[in-house]
Amino acid sequence: MSEFVFVSVFLFLIPLCVPGRKGFWLSGLLIGTPIACVWLLYFYQLSQPGYQSSPGTALGLAIVGVPTCAFLFGLFARYCRWLVQLKMAERTGAPQAQKRTRDEINT
Repeated sequence: MSEFVFVSVFLFLIPLCVPGRKGFWLSGLLIGTPIACVWLLYFYQLSQPGYQSSPGTALGLAIVGVPTCAFLFGLFARYCRWLVQLKMAERTGAPQAQKRTRDEINT
């Protein structure tokens, strides 16, 4: 159980800790693509006519779903942090703050 929590927290923190915009998109692609493939395979199997789920299906969905939601929430939190930084820089009107924020977003 502790590994499950560790993986979820780790997937949440990855988007928050990568520097710059390129790292954000790269982490989203490198981690999000395999996660999307797992979900596509699951829904493909689910749509097959002879598919019958087992009692462990709900547990499997939780094991994959919670880390997926953690990663997506981490991406959303990072995006919101960028927006807040940009708005704060615009409000203060500090040219250095605006330049630094733009540089962070563009790198």
